[in-house]
Amino acid sequence: MYYSCREDGLHRRGAAIVLDKVTNKSLMEWEALNDLIIRVTLYSKYTKTTTVQCYAPTDDSLERDMDDFYSQLQGVLFSVPKHDILMVMDDLYSKVGYNNNGSERNMESMGWDSEMTTANNF
Repeated sequence: MYYSCREDGLHRRGAAIVLDKVTNKSLMEWEALNDLIIRVTLYSKYTKTTTVQCYAPTDDSLERDMDDFYSQLQGVLFSVPKHDILMVMDDLYSKVGYNNNGSERNMESMGWDSEMTTANNF
């Protein structure tokens, strides 16, 4: 398992990528860019595959934090060579809860589906 986490030891944010034993043998490099973004590059017979796993800030985060996150994510995506396969796995719909007042179209009636407003920044 390759993961990124907070430096202060609180277990509140982070991103991870889990590789099985066979896939792990293809690992070329990995980098935890911050506590929300991790990048793994795998080698295959014909090309390299770069996987970026991220966990987006919720809508109640500071605007500056959201802007920083999407700016960093964009930088990571642009740094991947064009001939590599790029896979982005994300949790861009990262706010859940019971209260769906005013968000009935975005959340199911039980309230456990995610609000989709954060993804608009991507």
